[in-house]
Amino acid sequence: MNEINEIMNVNAAAPANADPESAYPAEIINPEKSELSAVEAVISGDISSNFDILAMDGEFSNREAYAVTRPDDDDDTISIGKAAKNAVLDLDKWIVYRFTKDGEDAVGIVIFTKDGKKYATSSAYFIREFLTLMMLSAKDKTKLERIKVIHKVSKAGMTYPLCTFA
Repeated sequence: MNEINEIMNVNAAAPANADPESAYPAEIINPEKSELSAVEAVISGDISSNFDILAMDGEFSNREAYAVTRPDDDDDTISIGKAAKNAVLDLDKWIVYRFTKDGEDAVGIVIFTKDGKKYATSSAYFIREFLTLMMLSAKDKTKLERIKVIHKVSKAGMTYPLCTFA
């Protein structure tokens, strides 16, 4: 991971970590000290307290990095897996992060484009391909500035997003 961070020119001062001891009030961490019924839901995993930035390019404060990776209730975020087929993205900044989903570690990516749009996915195929393109560009001493989102169909008939140089 250090090799990726060095190649990616990470601009964050430090990774954002949600420390359970400081992220929640004591009564949430220690349910026996609280009579709140919602505490049990929190402790049982209904929310995630695990968040780590793995790699990024661009300026993000720790709070911004956390905020941009939260699910949106509005239609501002474009799904790379569903709505971005054949889209050409002029990259502004991006962030790859790890989070907990249904008790399992997952990885996500959020990409901001120069036209102000926000794209996101948790597709391991796309994220792996994106980081590969970033590393190949860095080895060529160039910066990846544009990608094309493509979709492939597996032998089992599932569609998954990938990206390529544009």
